[in-house]
Amino acid sequence: MISFLLSLVLLVLALRWLTGVRRLRKLEQELLLQRQQLQQWGLRIQALEEQLGTREIGRQERPLPPSPESPPPLPAPPPHQLSPLPPRTPRPVVGSLLPPATKSALLALWRRAERLLIENWTGILGVLVVVAGITFLAINLALRLEPFSRFLLLLGAAFALALPSLLQRERQPWRELFRWMRSGGAALLLLACTGAGAMAGLGLQWIQDPLAALALLGLAMAVNLLLAARAPTQTVASLHTVVNLLPLLIVPQSVASLLVGSLVAMAGLLLPLRQGWGRHQLVVSLAYGAFHGSWFLRLDRLVHHQELRPQALVAALVVFGSALLIQHQRRPLQAIPPPALGLTTQLIGWGGLGLALSVYPQAELGRCLGLALAAGGAVLLALRSRRRGIHAQQRTDLLVAQTLAMAALLALIPLVTDVSLVLLGVLVEVLLFLWLTVAEGMAEGDLFLPRIAWALAVVCGLVLLLRGLDASFWAPAHGPRWSTASELAGGGLLLVVAQCRLASLRRTFLPLLPLPALLSWLGAALLTVATAVATPPPWQAAMALPALGSLLLPALRTRSARGAAAAVVPGLLPASTIAISLAHGVAWGRLLIDRPSPAVPSPAFALGQLVPLAALALLLMAAGRGPRIRPVGLHLLGIGIGVAAYLLLDPISPLIPGVAWLMLSLLALELSELLKRPEADHSLALGLGYLGAFAAAYLLVISQSPADLAFGGVTLPARLLIELLGLAVVVYWWCFRPRAAVEAAALWQRCHPWLLEAALLGAIVTILSEVSTLWRPVAWALLALALVTPWLRRRFSARLGLYSVLLFWLSIATLVAMLSRMESPSRLWWEQPHQVGLLTMALQVAYVAASHRLLSPEELARPGGWPLLARIGGPLARQRPRWLLFPLFAGVAFYLSQRYDHSLLTLLWAAEAFVIYVLSAVLRDNQFRSVALLGLAACPLRLVAIDMAESDLGQRGLVFLGVGVLMLAMNAIYSRFRERFL
Repeated sequence: MISFLLSLVLLVLALRWLTGVRRLRKLEQELLLQRQQLQQWGLRIQALEEQLGTREIGRQERPLPPSPESPPPLPAPPPHQLSPLPPRTPRPVVGSLLPPATKSALLALWRRAERLLIENWTGILGVLVVVAGITFLAINLALRLEPFSRFLLLLGAAFALALPSLLQRERQPWRELFRWMRSGGAALLLLACTGAGAMAGLGLQWIQDPLAALALLGLAMAVNLLLAARAPTQTVASLHTVVNLLPLLIVPQSVASLLVGSLVAMAGLLLPLRQGWGRHQLVVSLAYGAFHGSWFLRLDRLVHHQELRPQALVAALVVFGSALLIQHQRRPLQAIPPPALGLTTQLIGWGGLGLALSVYPQAELGRCLGLALAAGGAVLLALRSRRRGIHAQQRTDLLVAQTLAMAALLALIPLVTDVSLVLLGVLVEVLLFLWLTVAEGMAEGDLFLPRIAWALAVVCGLVLLLRGLDASFWAPAHGPRWSTASELAGGGLLLVVAQCRLASLRRTFLPLLPLPALLSWLGAALLTVATAVATPPPWQAAMALPALGSLLLPALRTRSARGAAAAVVPGLLPASTIAISLAHGVAWGRLLIDRPSPAVPSPAFALGQLVPLAALALLLMAAGRGPRIRPVGLHLLGIGIGVAAYLLLDPISPLIPGVAWLMLSLLALELSELLKRPEADHSLALGLGYLGAFAAAYLLVISQSPADLAFGGVTLPARLLIELLGLAVVVYWWCFRPRAAVEAAALWQRCHPWLLEAALLGAIVTILSEVSTLWRPVAWALLALALVTPWLRRRFSARLGLYSVLLFWLSIATLVAMLSRMESPSRLWWEQPHQVGLLTMALQVAYVAASHRLLSPEELARPGGWPLLARIGGPLARQRPRWLLFPLFAGVAFYLSQRYDHSLLTLLWAAEAFVIYVLSAVLRDNQFRSVALLGLAACPLRLVAIDMAESDLGQRGLVFLGVGVLMLAMNAIYSRFRERFL
């Protein structure tokens, strides 16, 4: 009982508060207008008073002429008493911070609010307090009276409250109070009738027959509905209608309670129909929705009462459907202040109708049909609103119809095993809604619905994409299926078609969207997933050609239009480019990972996958425009040809793909002369990519192959032939002179200088692979001699001279390493390290002599190319003999120590020191003389420390004699060429 009274009090307070707020706002606006009018009238009155005061003063200054019958005039007052009156100014209010006009407006507003409170709220609160007091008294008398007596007591109290309104006539001051008392009496009557059949805990129940209790309750409800029908305001009508639903929450829930509640709601909607009370219908719809939801939940969501589902569905359809029909039969919403009130009522009706159709039908097909019929009804009502010119109502009905249509399609998910098919159907319906709303919105200038439809299309596309990924990629247990692929491809094509259709409206519609090209990207993504993931692997490339090629049709048509006004679809060409690139990448990866075994080659399978991809790349080149799209197609075509060469030739021999890539690099280089920029630059990039692929193939496969090729009676290693071919190709690249446009390209300017290093590196790798360790010092020395020749340096680059010095040092280092580690395994001189070392030193001496004559310091100081070369060549250019001869002498000394007996080392090293001494005079470099003297000084020490211990006196004497002769010769040379050592 207390909860019932509190809910009643809160409801009435809320309704009156809303009414009071609206009245206060309206009163405030009226007061502001009145204040402005009063200020204007005050200014006019002040001006008139000033004019009247001036005229009176003038009249007093002009005395009237005396008449013969009149008495003599009085003496005139002094001049100082005839000053004009000061203008009237309002008195400032002491301590007030507000202007007088604002303060008077607030005072009037307060008085108006006070009058409203006294006239209405005191009556409402008084009636509520009286009803609460009577209720408490009835409960207090529960132990003293019988239930029927208490029922009569409540009836008497209700009649007493309603009696003044029945007796009053035209007594205006008491009319509102008596009406509120009558409403309180009706509520008390409803409480008594409810308690008579359902409140045994409070001692009010005295009827045991459910039908009799229901009849008595219906009588009380009829009284309240009658009062609602005769209510002068919406607040009273809503109060009497909602109060009838509250007892139904107390009684046990059944189909009878639902039927009574539905009848009460219908009566509440229909009774004040002629008045057009929008707020009353909103309150009744909300109250019935809350009652219906409470009834559904209290029956445990009808789990144990399945037989009540049809009755509940019919009740919801009747009540909410009637509310919608009433709403659409009224005058235009713009005539009802505020317009949002009618739209809220409309949404509540559709929401209740949609929830009922989604919850109560047990069969999925019935649920789908019900929602579809509701969507059709919403469309019909929207058409009717359009004919009546009620655009806001039409917009709401269309949105509701779209929502119900999507819900109807989603209701089929339990019936259809393939969820993607249902999502595709939803996407089709949303795109139809998008096209209809765009056409209608462009005609009427309203883009609200088109934006909503576009957002729904984006959401549907994303959901379909995620579902396709889950079904084909993240859930491999299902495996690729044609159904999923076809559904994703269909969704992608639909989105692309929708974007193409909207492209003609880009000037008015698409720029107003946050991401105008989003449908193109979603369509391309769906087609990519459909062809590269969802389709079975053998058919992926075949599906990619028509599916992804269709994305390029608008661009192809635009390029063939030749000045015609062909619409460019936003984002379609970039999205198509990325989709085609992804399709190529996925196909290549699958072919390279899951390619057939080399023992069982399958060229037909590879061609069946690569030919459609090549056609797709050609289509992209034809459709592309600008410097970004066409090169992508060129790269895809070139990479596809390289992959095809590997897949087709690798089963024959692992060595052939590398050779094919070398030839393809030459083809790409020659094509750069035929293509226009920037395609020529990208053709160069492809050629360089082929060279990189050959390098990788050489390191991984070719360098480890022992295969030989027989030409008649000559057998040569296949690896050597491929290495020579690679060197020839790189040299051809270096010697190639493209046209001026290609030569000025940044790629050529950056990569061409490094081709020389690539060729030199290839020669070094060839020597390491094909020349044995014993003969490598000779090979390095020969290569250094070759690089120092003027013809090569003029034909290629001057920095080859610096590279020859580096190879000279490498020859010395490898000679020292070979002599220190290798033994003489054979008696043949070409297989003995010391004999090969002697030949190497001869070549090294020849290189020193040739470099002294052929290498210029300027070429060494400024070699070009790599900046590190200039750092190496600078010191070398300044002290070239030292950098060449000292390493050579060190190598010779080490060779002597390894080749000859240690007893002769003193004599041999002294001879070497003598040679260095002579070179110091020839080169006029005192550092050579210092090194020679240090070496010669070490020789006597060795004579004393080591050679004196030799047992052979003849050999000892020969060493001493030789060293002495060398020292004398050095002295003689110094005396003869003294000026060269100064």
